[in-house]
Amino acid sequence: MMKALSAVVLSLMSFFALAAELSEGAPAPIPDADPTAMIVFVLVFVGMVGGFGVYIWMKERERKGRDGK
Repeated sequence: MMKALSAVVLSLMSFFALAAELSEGAPAPIPDADPTAMIVFVLVFVGMVGGFGVYIWMKERERKGRDGK
């Protein structure tokens, strides 16, 4: 079992070295992101986080109102 495990680890290490060697020749791709999509994502994300906060706040007020009376 140990021989098989060590063989797997060594082969994975050699695959990472081979991948690094093959990628040296190619230039790194320049990421091209549409700013509109990023703006929409940020707005939706902030809106959902804010909506969740408001929901929790309203539920907490409702719970305190029921418990206090």
